[in-house]
Amino acid sequence: MVIALACFIQSTVSSANTSMKLRKPTVVSTWSAVNDQTNCLRHEITLELPRDAHVYTGPTSYDSNLLTEYSTPWAVPTGHRVKGAWQLYLIKTTNIHLRAYCSGLLVRAQRIP
Repeated sequence: MVIALACFIQSTVSSANTSMKLRKPTVVSTWSAVNDQTNCLRHEITLELPRDAHVYTGPTSYDSNLLTEYSTPWAVPTGHRVKGAWQLYLIKTTNIHLRAYCSGLLVRAQRIP
């Protein structure tokens, strides 16, 4: 019983410490920036693609996984280029004057011939 109570107290203190670390301003601002970028990219996908478009997001990579995840509510991602009517690209840039600048990333769609 004493060991179980000690483990409970230790896990509670550990959780409280983790919770306090996650509330630090730097952590909060980082997650806020990630959330803003995610929302921006999802919005740009809705501007680039027609609703329910079949879209190829590229070979499996970090970028294609992001594009698949972000486009799913709006479009129909496919893993095969021949099945997609559109291809999505994620472009890294520092040009903040572009319309679709999402914290260093742009989304572009191209019709597959």
